[in-house]
Amino acid sequence: MDKLLSPWKTFPVLYLVFLLLALISFFIHQTASYLVALPTFGIDAVILIIAGLFAFILFSLLGQKIEKINEKIVAAALIASLFFTGFIFFRNFFFSIITAAVIFLLIYHLKRLNLKRFTIAVTVIAFTAGIITLFHGIGITSGYYRETQVYNPIRPFFYSFSLITAGLCAVILSRKKAIMVVSLLAGIAILEGFKVDFLAIILTFIIAYARKKSFSLKTLWPVLVTTFIIFITAATFIAHTTYTHWNIPPYLYPIYRAGFTTRVFSGVASISFPFGYLKGLGFLNPMTVDKITSVVVLNYHNPVLITSSFFGPFALDFGLPGVIIAGGFVGAVLGILYKRSGAVSLAIYAAALAHTITLIDIGFNSLSIPLYLAFLYLSVKDS
Repeated sequence: MDKLLSPWKTFPVLYLVFLLLALISFFIHQTASYLVALPTFGIDAVILIIAGLFAFILFSLLGQKIEKINEKIVAAALIASLFFTGFIFFRNFFFSIITAAVIFLLIYHLKRLNLKRFTIAVTVIAFTAGIITLFHGIGITSGYYRETQVYNPIRPFFYSFSLITAGLCAVILSRKKAIMVVSLLAGIAILEGFKVDFLAIILTFIIAYARKKSFSLKTLWPVLVTTFIIFITAATFIAHTTYTHWNIPPYLYPIYRAGFTTRVFSGVASISFPFGYLKGLGFLNPMTVDKITSVVVLNYHNPVLITSSFFGPFALDFGLPGVIIAGGFVGAVLGILYKRSGAVSLAIYAAALAHTITLIDIGFNSLSIPLYLAFLYLSVKDS
């Protein structure tokens, strides 16, 4: 099972499954009727996907050959990315420096804790951040609350630390205790209205649990079935609260979603091939790139958040070079993490892979770079 969960196998296979679901969506009337007005799949989209997947596979294979990580280089890159992200959120140079320093010092301190204290610390941070976000409103009941929480600075703390907690629970706790903790975190994600966060938490737990030597597929079936039911139910409920007319059955939601996102990516490819459309604007302002996509690709009058698949944001910015950079960067990080041993590294790899899987739908942009670098920096703990 461990070899099946290598990045160069898992990500490409799941991406192809996603494309297969997209293809199926065109032949089911209940989903196709919602997709008929969207851009069609073209050769430019095919070229971008092949190039991106090839870069991902190549760099993940190269990454797993790296045995030592220069902690200072990773730390410098992490600090720079944290400053960049802080500036995106706050548009204040001084405050961005302070934010980057505080977050890095937190990560630096966590990295030096023993396993027990590290687990307790990340769990406390995850639950605290989750409860704080819920104080702003229950997002699953209101599209307005979800919109305000998408780029809430507290949300990344809940998301990232929840993933690490889920991975650690799978590695060091008994199955019953682990499921209890992970269920609480997943419940918070559902209440927030972010089904992708819910899915990432569960996937992290499953991946980390599957890489244990004592893994039994039979014990995971109830988790998989329950996750699927909750996911499609929540997704359908959110769709009903967002759209006036929604007639797609819950069991067809994943198929519709794959078809919609793939069609959007096709539109991105048609205007971005070969060297990009936004020329770096989306990289510098990722909080608006999804809304820009809704306007320039789908011709919406009112910009809304739109998913465009893993390679969509970088393709919109830089075209063919962009998808190669995106695939290469994420592939290299996952390749490095995959070969590292120890409880923390196992949990972190599971978190990084789960995050990458969810990005197949929502898209990889510059806001994910600090998270990958933080995962990489924390993995030095077990070296």
